Amino acid sequence: MVRGTALNGDVGQGVSLHPARDADDRRATLAVMASPIGPDAAPGALLFIVDPVMRPETVDLMGRAYGLTGAETEILAAFCDGASLRRIAEDRGRSHATIRTQFQSIAEKTGVGGQAELMRSSQAMSRFTEEIGGLARATSRPTRKRFDVMRPGGRSVEVLRCGDPAGAPAIFMHGAKVYSFPTATEAVFRDAGLALYIIGRPGFGQSDPEPDSADRDQTIADDILAVLSQIGVEQAPILAHSGGVPEVFRVAAKGLAAAIERLVIVGSLPPPSYVARHAGASATMTAALMLAARSNKALLRLLLSGRLRMYLRMGVARFLDKKFAASPSDTKLAARDDVIAEFDAAVELTTAQGYGAGADELVTAMRDWEPAIASFPAPVLALHGEEDPVSPLAAITELVAAHQGMTLETVAGAGHLLIPAKPELVAQRLLFGWG
Repeated sequence: MVRGTALNGDVGQGVSLHPARDADDRRATLAVMASPIGPDAAPGALLFIVDPVMRPETVDLMGRAYGLTGAETEILAAFCDGASLRRIAEDRGRSHATIRTQFQSIAEKTGVGGQAELMRSSQAMSRFTEEIGGLARATSRPTRKRFDVMRPGGRSVEVLRCGDPAGAPAIFMHGAKVYSFPTATEAVFRDAGLALYIIGRPGFGQSDPEPDSADRDQTIADDILAVLSQIGVEQAPILAHSGGVPEVFRVAAKGLAAAIERLVIVGSLPPPSYVARHAGASATMTAALMLAARSNKALLRLLLSGRLRMYLRMGVARFLDKKFAASPSDTKLAARDDVIAEFDAAVELTTAQGYGAGADELVTAMRDWEPAIASFPAPVLALHGEEDPVSPLAAITELVAAHQGMTLETVAGAGHLLIPAKPELVAQRLLFGWG
């Protein structure tokens, strides 16, 4: 949401710029360009929001390159996000003089002469990381392909294929924070002869939202069936992670059942009653808040947006380090640049059209989806890391024990990030099933 601005006068034929602030009081710019709208060329304008938020990987790169301390890196991120030194001091509970001294250290280490030069340097580095990152990803992923599938009414659905282009197809139901896979993981899938098709759900990435008054679950099922039809298969295994798990159980009853060969769930967030019974002491308040919010989409949107803003402000590496502190396997993986890059891609996918799609996913995950398990038509394997700090193993164990069609396989030396930790195992279970 952008506030604190007014559009005054005629925008004319060029571009008009208007300073503004967002809901977090960060600087932004509204760019308005006159443009005819509709088939009758009615007068109108295109409105763009120019967001000055620095790319998290840029700040991390500058911190490593110039030997900045953790505190200096956080101050640089806040400064590039538009905060004054006095505001940074207030937010961090430090004196203005202390922040000035730390800022001077940043200037000396980066070799700039002042605040304006540091901002120019940082913005240039941000553009560099954006452009070189995209180029590097394209050249390092010869087996990755993105395409769109057109649906009735002109809807477009984003699809990403990774692994072996000619391999056995499988569908990946992505989560809000896991969308695509590191290069090494994709190489394992390719060598195993597996082609994973990742279908952006309505409102995620470039996938258009479901039509007005349409059933979201039905739309997701129809989108998956359309992709399977396009690649020429009638049935395929499905891999689901985190928030994608409730979705696949729900959409199975919407005409997708016959197309599911088998289902492997990883890092699953169990139904709410199981989470409530098995949440650890540190997670009890979070679990209670999420359960209370499940009927309030506005609160869920606030929770999601707050979490993602924290991700952007803290920087990827520090956020992941705190999130996975209880899992040695996850902590090690989360320090890798290629894993961090995929988390960035997932956040970009989740927020490309705002926070609505992610809030919808949270609503689905927090409602009781257990009844959908009883009618699920295919065998289900819960592949779960013993160290998973996000999804309690005890909750998954109880869930599987309550349902005859489910099998649990616990994996030592793995946590929530089980897919990049054990890609060979994941590929084997998808392709050949389990005992």
